[in-house]
Amino acid sequence: MESIVLLSIPQNELELLIERSVRNVIQERPLKVGNQKDDFSNKEYLSLSQASSFLNMSNASLYKLNSENRIKYAKRGKRVYYRREDLIAYVESGIILTREEQLKALTPKLIKRNSRS
Repeated sequence: MESIVLLSIPQNELELLIERSVRNVIQERPLKVGNQKDDFSNKEYLSLSQASSFLNMSNASLYKLNSENRIKYAKRGKRVYYRREDLIAYVESGIILTREEQLKALTPKLIKRNSRS
């Protein structure tokens, strides 16, 4: 049977120990974001299944975007290909501006409209 020893350590020393431990774990394991079974960073064109994995959506959802012409794609024979930069552009087109960014974008239009009056 193992014995358990309890120590009293100041809070700042405990925080330092935890911080060092976390840093060691982070350095040992590279951070993986999303579904990274494949590394798409070196590919310019992706297949339907690769693109759907890249976007974290089903093949059917991506194919529906094709049929609605909401995403750019290339077709050679029966195969469909997607450029990585077009997939990124598709995702970025859905970015919602903050209230401050919306006001900044509207200000010149409002000034122009008021100057006409």
